[in-house]
Amino acid sequence: MSNYKVLIVDDLPENIQIVGKILKNKGIKVSFATNGKLALKSAIKILPDLILLDVIMPEMNGYDICKILKADESTKDIPIIFLTAKNESINIIKGFELGAVDFVTKPFNTHELLARVMTHLDLKTKTKQLKQINKNLEDKVKERTNDLKLANFQLEKLDEAKNNFLMLISHELRTPLNIIIGYADLLEDDLEAKEHFEFIKNIKTSAQSLTQISELALLFTSLKLENYKITKEKFNLSVLFNSLIDKFYGIINSKKIEVKQSFCPNNILLSTDKELISNCINILFDNAIKYSPPNSIIAIKAYESTKLKGKLLIEVRNKSNHVVSEKFNILEKRDVINHSNGIGLGLATVKLIMNTLSAEIKVFKNNDEEVNIRLIIPN
Repeated sequence: MSNYKVLIVDDLPENIQIVGKILKNKGIKVSFATNGKLALKSAIKILPDLILLDVIMPEMNGYDICKILKADESTKDIPIIFLTAKNESINIIKGFELGAVDFVTKPFNTHELLARVMTHLDLKTKTKQLKQINKNLEDKVKERTNDLKLANFQLEKLDEAKNNFLMLISHELRTPLNIIIGYADLLEDDLEAKEHFEFIKNIKTSAQSLTQISELALLFTSLKLENYKITKEKFNLSVLFNSLIDKFYGIINSKKIEVKQSFCPNNILLSTDKELISNCINILFDNAIKYSPPNSIIAIKAYESTKLKGKLLIEVRNKSNHVVSEKFNILEKRDVINHSNGIGLGLATVKLIMNTLSAEIKVFKNNDEEVNIRLIIPN
């Protein structure tokens, strides 16, 4: 048996009888109304699956009834088929414009009427099923979205906890490391046997390296937590580079590396956070020295771009092996520490510094195995 409900609206009871009998034989539940007011009342009350609506009726015609039903939120989706003796195009077009789904012309063919009714009932059922499927999908998507939001929130909390732990450990390391360096200085002054000097030197170098890592971890964590406060100031870029060259003079001299500098103009004043830029260049310069072969050249170049107005370009170029080149290419795309890809704390900090300053880092490699690191910094 069918569960379909059809409302027949016609001012002639004999028409209702005929149509009603055809539909009842198919197991369709039939309701009827003989005027517009009853039709509107019945439609709202029973919410039929389809309405067969006569066009020509006293007081309120079928077009007016259709217009009211389509304006009501509760009845607007009920399909309406007009039953009419008017088969002129203008009347058919008007019915479709008002929201009707079909027309059946009187006198109608029983099979045609039934075919049209069943087609639209089936279409309504499938439309309803499709809406339910869409709703179920939307509910699933909403559920999954909420799950993802919760998972992301938990990950953020874990990441924050990890960063806070890193910051705490970095703070705690600094005091004992300073003590170690202090005692190493005292031992160095008191030692008489020169063969022990190398041991003390190694202790101091290791402790200083750990101190630098601790300071770098603090900076990285601060940038990661986005609580670093940028302090803009004007400073001379060539002075900054010269201080770094002095800092690395020992290893530069031991590897017989030549450092070439080129600034255009000669005294470039950079207006940004000096501490961040200093750390960034320090890391890149340290890598360049570390991975450059002996008797090679490190070229440093800084210039104001004519194409990129308001931006300063800083380049560090040196010969390096393939692995280091690949590391820097990964650095250009990533901002995370990933030891499997060779991205450690230093390079990850460089990326974070660039992000914090709304700057860019570009990596180029030519056929001579030269790696060119270019920083594009707003000035």
